[in-house]
Amino acid sequence: MNTSKLGVLFAITGLLAIGEFFSAVIIGLGKDGSDTAGWPFSVVFGILYLLAAWLLRGRRATVGAVLAGLLCLFEILNYPSWVKHGALDWTTDTVFVIVAVAGLIGVIVVLAERIRRRAAA
Repeated sequence: MNTSKLGVLFAITGLLAIGEFFSAVIIGLGKDGSDTAGWPFSVVFGILYLLAAWLLRGRRATVGAVLAGLLCLFEILNYPSWVKHGALDWTTDTVFVIVAVAGLIGVIVVLAERIRRRAAA
């Protein structure tokens, strides 16, 4: 396996984890509207992204890639339903979903190469 592809996917997954924790703080402080009850969901997603990154670094790269892919897909599919309160919110949410799209593409590349490698063996 080309370790640079896994390294890029690891970096994207770590970036998404940081984004989720940042989002939890913003939601918890009430900067994202009056509803502050959603911050635990961001924390859980941040932990799941960290778990995926940890799995990508270990011997369970396929499991980590699948988990990261599912989380990225969830983020992408739910992007239209996110409440956006202003230009900064629109910008950060859009950047976050673009990174999630990059993560999903990375997952597809990593898993495709793993399948190709197994077929060649």
